[in-house]
Amino acid sequence: MRSFIRERLHKQHETIDYLLQGFTEERLRTRVEPTKWSIHEHIAHIGRYQEVFNQQLRAMLETTTPIFPHYKAEDDPEFSFWCARDISKNLAALYQKRRELTTTLESCTATQLARTGIHPVYGSITIEQWTEFFLLHEAHHLFFVCTVAWRGDVVKASGL
Repeated sequence: MRSFIRERLHKQHETIDYLLQGFTEERLRTRVEPTKWSIHEHIAHIGRYQEVFNQQLRAMLETTTPIFPHYKAEDDPEFSFWCARDISKNLAALYQKRRELTTTLESCTATQLARTGIHPVYGSITIEQWTEFFLLHEAHHLFFVCTVAWRGDVVKASGL
């Protein structure tokens, strides 16, 4: 696996602790806009989507060119479970699952990393490409958390 992917896989998610410093559970669950996810929901999505990606990875390693449906968090009962759970349990699960995911990916050979799955939008992509997609998707949600946390919108919206 390329070093820049490996490094982000190991460290990117650790920014969550930095971004959430000083936030209460109540503040994390406050939606700045009623139709947009809260910080807590974004973190729940990061954790749940990591599980989905791990399932996809295992399918690509075990079968030939599996086809994956479009993932929509709102249609996933497990996402609701992640949203209902408190942030400390979500973070513990997210970190544990990341260690498992990293171990699986780092044990892959070059041939395994070249195995493919069919993405509903991007077509046939390799495990390595799918890992890059996963990390960019995660970064997108971390960016949202950062912008809301640092702008102070949660405080303004909630009156806290």
